[in-house]
Amino acid sequence: MLIAGLGTLIFKKRKLIEVFPKSVRTIWNGCELRVLVLLSLFLQMVLILLGKRRKYIAKNWIRIVLWVAYLSADWIATVSLGVLSQAEGDSKDQSFDPNYIIMSCWAPFLLLHLGGPDTITAYSLEDNELWPRRFLELGVQSVVAFYVFLRSWTGTPINALAIPMFIAGIIKFGERIWVLRSASSDVFRDSMLPRPDPGPNYAKFMDGYSSKKAEGFKISVGTFEAPTVVRHNNFPDALHEASYFFKTFKRLFADLILSFQDR
Repeated sequence: MLIAGLGTLIFKKRKLIEVFPKSVRTIWNGCELRVLVLLSLFLQMVLILLGKRRKYIAKNWIRIVLWVAYLSADWIATVSLGVLSQAEGDSKDQSFDPNYIIMSCWAPFLLLHLGGPDTITAYSLEDNELWPRRFLELGVQSVVAFYVFLRSWTGTPINALAIPMFIAGIIKFGERIWVLRSASSDVFRDSMLPRPDPGPNYAKFMDGYSSKKAEGFKISVGTFEAPTVVRHNNFPDALHEASYFFKTFKRLFADLILSFQDR
């Protein structure tokens, strides 16, 4: 059923394309890839400029523009890689064509776009839970980009410049997946759990107490209060205490309970 549905979709797409005149289709086939790459670059610029502004500007137009740009950026970059791989597969005897050679830089360039800008990693908390899909996408898109890179390899200096960009694109995409995983609910909750504290070892304490008493030492058992630390009311101490209490209070956002010592 899935194959039949895809075949029907391709057939309808071809019928839709045939509606346009042949001159329009010729122009579009020549500039399709360039338009997609420029559109992907434009969406990245929108995310860079408006990614942080939603934190202190509560306006609906910013939310709508960011939402559309965030959802469209990955889709456009993925479609561009698909068109690029198809163009590489259809090309024959074009190893010395400048347009063919420059395609080796577009594949890692699109990988950088899939990594996203540093101003916005996820639009909502639900996006963090989808990090396994992003991990699978990293593997698939890296293989496609590497295929395009190998097909367009001609040994020219521009091919050599694409190698560090390709490595940077994989690292950038991997960093985004790592951040999404770190912010997911399960991993975030596990990171908030303190180290296990079994409490005092009473058996070891009683063994030491009995051995010291048998040796003739005068031993008494009691409690003592910790010395009171006098803190000066200055800004560095306030920041230190605020950081300490913030780490404790942050556990409540991960649906964790506080221990007796924390309370």
